Amino acid sequence: MCLSSHRVSESLVEKAVRLAASLERSVQAFVLAECQDLGSIEWELESQSQELFRAAAEKAAQQKADATPPACPFCQQKLRRVSAGHARTVKTRFGMVTIPRVRGYCQRCKKWRFPADAVMGLEETGSSSPRLQEMAALLASKMPVEEASQVLEHPPICVEIEMRPHFTAVRAFRFAISLGSVYQCQSAIREGPVHA
Repeated sequence: MCLSSHRVSESLVEKAVRLAASLERSVQAFVLAECQDLGSIEWELESQSQELFRAAAEKAAQQKADATPPACPFCQQKLRRVSAGHARTVKTRFGMVTIPRVRGYCQRCKKWRFPADAVMGLEETGSSSPRLQEMAALLASKMPVEEASQVLEHPPICVEIEMRPHFTAVRAFRFAISLGSVYQCQSAIREGPVHA
C-alpha cells in the first residue's frame, strides 16, 4: 500500500478530545459575550459537535458495510464478479458520509447488487439515510414540502418541543426577528474588535 495515497484520519477519541477543547473555548467566549443568550450557545455547541457525530456515523456505516457478506439481499444467492471500493455518499442528519462498499452480480435476479445498502436500509436510488428520510416525511406531513426542506437544512433539533397555546404565531415571529440581531452580534464577535 502506498502511504501517500492512504488517508490517515483521526480516531473518534482524538476528534472528541479536540472537540472538548473547542467546546470549552466556546463556553468561555459565551460567558464573556454580553449579547449572546442560551440559544446562541446551543447553536454554537451543536454546530461544533456535528463533525464528530458525522465521523462516528461514517465509521459505523463503513464497519457495517465491511461486515456484510457478498450475497443478494433479495434472494440470498451468492454474488458473482464481486468487486470492492464502490463508494456511495449519503446525506445523514450529521452531514455527508461516504461508504466504499462491495458490488456483485446476482445470477438469479440478473441485477448488480450492493448488499451493504440493503443492510443499512438505503434505497437504491435515494441519497439520504433512513433517519433523514423519516424526518423529512414527518416534516412534510406537517407543513408544505418547500418549508420542510428549509427546516431540514438547519442543524437537527434533538428535543421534542411541547407546543403551548400561548406560543402564538406572533411570538414565533418576534423570536425569528430577534435571531437576526443575535446573528449580527455573533458575526461581530467572530470578526473581533474594531480598532479605529
